[in-house]
Amino acid sequence: MALAKYAEDIEDRSTDDNFERLNSLFSGRDFDKEWRQLACVNSAAVVARCSGGYFEDSMVFLRPGRTRFTVECASTAGRVVVSFARVGGATEPLSPDVNGSFEITTPKADGLLTLRCGNYAKTYRISFLNKSKPEALPDVKTALAALVHNPARWTKAGFESLRGELATVLSLPGISPDFAAGVKEFYLGLFHESIGEANYRKRIEAAFNLLRPFCAYSDYAQLICAYYLYRVNCFDQVAALDQIPLLAVVAKFFSRPHVVDVPPAPASSVAAGTEILVSNRDFEMFKAVTLFMVGDLTGCAEKLAAAQAASHVGLDPQGDERLVLLRAHLACRSGKASEVARFYGLLTNSATDSLRAEATAMLISKRITE
Repeated sequence: MALAKYAEDIEDRSTDDNFERLNSLFSGRDFDKEWRQLACVNSAAVVARCSGGYFEDSMVFLRPGRTRFTVECASTAGRVVVSFARVGGATEPLSPDVNGSFEITTPKADGLLTLRCGNYAKTYRISFLNKSKPEALPDVKTALAALVHNPARWTKAGFESLRGELATVLSLPGISPDFAAGVKEFYLGLFHESIGEANYRKRIEAAFNLLRPFCAYSDYAQLICAYYLYRVNCFDQVAALDQIPLLAVVAKFFSRPHVVDVPPAPASSVAAGTEILVSNRDFEMFKAVTLFMVGDLTGCAEKLAAAQAASHVGLDPQGDERLVLLRAHLACRSGKASEVARFYGLLTNSATDSLRAEATAMLISKRITE
């Protein structure tokens, strides 16, 4: 019995540690600060916590494990009422144990966890997985593998066929509806981007929001969320994800200062292969970056031209900035001073700190002014 309890505690700590690490990478939010601010203005405010930190609006747990949490109220005198409403089922009141912990017990179906104190109510969306890595289920793995062929050559008929197949396998038992919806939104967003539809951004952002809670349990969710962060130029978070080699390498390239001064690397040291389906422009950009890193400036220029050809004017301003920075670096490495000043100059008002800082530093360096 003691050994079983020890093993259970180890599993809980491992899950919590993974949750905390990935949450800090993908969230970008300071939940401690948010709670302190809320508690200062609302004495009835209430929040759920697990040992990994504060609950987010959407949370994911494994069915085989125990779903335990505590509740914190801004007022020590506040009485908190906790309930869990399973989808399609009745609302179940939850009571704390002797240690003040609450637990969602079987049947562990997706639902809404609600905390109430006075007139204040906080609701969390709770999802469950049968096991980690739902994308590794045989049928799901086959369907997802069929989608990862970069560069994508979309046709409406072909995409509708793939989307239908994906919808079928993602409806299998053990696949959370939110996980399925997030994967589908991601691919729908890429398709819309390929045909120049501006609403692709909403699709990809929706995929990120749906899948981020699954990142502690799904490599595929990590891939999609990391790619989204790259797309919005949050390079530092992506660069820290060594389990996603190529995406991390490219993110480090765009976040690293004075990258032009870094000597070319051996070709064997640069990650190859795209771990996920990306936009056609990013596919060419990834190749251009890796060619630049190994010193193949001619190849880099060719891939930059291909990336430009795959672009839709004004559709992706943040992607435009990445392309401009690489063109500036290429011009700098090639000794084309007039192009260097022009391209770096385009980034001096960038909303991305690392791009703006790099462009400004390069413009005032001796390399540019001479």
